[in-house]
Amino acid sequence: MMEDKVADDLFVSNCDVIIKSKYENILNFHKEQEAALTIVSSIQHYRIPYGVVDFKSGGEVINIKEKPEFSFTVNTGLYILNKRALQLIPEGVHMDMTDLISMLIKNNDKVVTYPVNENEYIDIGKWEEYKKSVSKLKVIDE
Repeated sequence: MMEDKVADDLFVSNCDVIIKSKYENILNFHKEQEAALTIVSSIQHYRIPYGVVDFKSGGEVINIKEKPEFSFTVNTGLYILNKRALQLIPEGVHMDMTDLISMLIKNNDKVVTYPVNENEYIDIGKWEEYKKSVSKLKVIDE
């Protein structure tokens, strides 16, 4: 429905995220990469509050890691699409963004990511996260 209405690249965002970044920088990166789609991602750090046990079949322990920390690059729900990406979306058909991304990759269209710091990404889709975001936004405003 939008293919004829969009002249250039298009930002698409989930409504429950806030990205504290210069969108102009993200757009410039997207254009420099000549990407069909750019995923804004965030590096997130998680600490398991327990010792993690690795073991073989039968229960023989091969390793134990006390309170390990992991880092992941997660999808924030903010994207930039160009007309090539829009053309792949069938008219009148629901398509999840992850399906579009998979289709672009399968078609050898360039999909890139623009990572932002975990403090630059706020997910307000969950009540606890929303309450944390209010505190973060107060700090930003001061």
